[in-house]
Amino acid sequence: MVSQVYYGSLESSYSGTGTVASDEEEICDVYYFETPNDDDRDKIKSLAGKEYNSGDEIYTVGDNKAVAPADGRVVRTNFSDGQAEIYFLNYSKLYVTTYVPYDSYLMMGYDSETVLRVDNQTIETNITYISYLYDEDGIEVRIACNQYIMPNRTVDVEIKLDETDEMLFIPAIELQDVGGYTFVYVVTDEANRLTEQVEVEIGRTLTVYEDGNAFDYYEILSGLSAGQKLVSIPWDNGDI
Repeated sequence: MVSQVYYGSLESSYSGTGTVASDEEEICDVYYFETPNDDDRDKIKSLAGKEYNSGDEIYTVGDNKAVAPADGRVVRTNFSDGQAEIYFLNYSKLYVTTYVPYDSYLMMGYDSETVLRVDNQTIETNITYISYLYDEDGIEVRIACNQYIMPNRTVDVEIKLDETDEMLFIPAIELQDVGGYTFVYVVTDEANRLTEQVEVEIGRTLTVYEDGNAFDYYEILSGLSAGQKLVSIPWDNGDI
């Protein structure tokens, strides 16, 4: 199959995975009740696993009332030294952490269109934090869950990046890499099935989504010109 070297701009996306936050201190609100009696203890124990909408009363002892600050659920209760503790998982505090490569980081912002995919659901959401520090895994980005996703789960992440400036680019399938030597097979005479190996310098890797399918492209910094035809397997240079 023959493809070509393209010149223009691309609307690409970052595609990767992320992990839902699981630090209890970050994602839970804790309510304390002093010296509950046995009846209160049994009722508080029974709260574990129950879901509440924002504004719902979770429990009341005397003048001490626990009200759900957002949608969420009681994940556990604890009793010690005459005190009851109710741990409320606050769905609005749930977020996904992903690590993006530097090239993608340069092309995203807090207003970038962002979706999470898990259990055949697509969740439209938003970026809440972009780190300014580089980590060996990439740059940390946090994304709001906007609904309940079990803490510590792995989810798919897609972030739409800014449109690139005009550039040369090729389908990723055409690039050959042998020990760090990157090259392509350029068609020099299509009628006579002639090709030559040409060394190229690549820049960014860009992912474009079309009808739900992902297509990867490489930015070409040197070695090629727009319109040149490429093949992923060299022709036999005249042998048909």
